[in-house]
Amino acid sequence: MGYIKINNLNFKYSNSREDALRDFNLSIKKGEIVAVVGESGSGKSTLLRILSGFEVPYRGEVELDRRTLISENTFVPVEKRGVGMVFQDYALFPHFTVEENIRYGVDRLSKREQRETVKNMLNLVDLGEYEKRYPHELSGGQQQRVGLARALAPKPGLLLMDEPFSNLDTNLRHRIRDELKEIIKSTNTTALFVSHDKEDALMVADKVVILNKGEIAQVGSPIEVVESPANEYVSNFFK
Repeated sequence: MGYIKINNLNFKYSNSREDALRDFNLSIKKGEIVAVVGESGSGKSTLLRILSGFEVPYRGEVELDRRTLISENTFVPVEKRGVGMVFQDYALFPHFTVEENIRYGVDRLSKREQRETVKNMLNLVDLGEYEKRYPHELSGGQQQRVGLARALAPKPGLLLMDEPFSNLDTNLRHRIRDELKEIIKSTNTTALFVSHDKEDALMVADKVVILNKGEIAQVGSPIEVVESPANEYVSNFFK
């Protein structure tokens, strides 16, 4: 049984004749990392915006741990979804220290719980000695880890990541990719990320979703989508 169930999701932008997402169905297990890939305009970002609560589909349902987030009669707002976000540009508060950026995600906890959570997160992302530094004093990889720590601090039911590696140079990208996967797996967090980079998907994800013009072309493990492509589009995408 899926920890996250997305059923028959359909979405159209008001200025478009075509659906940006059409009959999208996906089941995600607890602790699974899913990559959604495809060309520009395939619907990747639209899916992310729907799951995070920034867009509303005209049809479909989304369940997270048996709790309905989206249906014909239900729409849970962003702040009540239990969903964490890691943004492409990190989206750290420049006037906050590392410690303050992480604490922002758990500001409803008691002061003692906040301190304990921040300490645990700093240790998790190996930035224990950087708590008093500001974002401009950190490398791109370090900023990425702060963003991840802030998103994981409230223990989200689902972690969403938008092109998490696109701003990193090639050498750093490989290392951060490995680190990110290890951190997410160590917390048993269920995660979904979108990427235009097929290598990111194949190296990090347990399951890969290939989108083509708003429709699923194939869903499978990294090995399955490369070695047994469902159609010509998938075959060409991974060449």
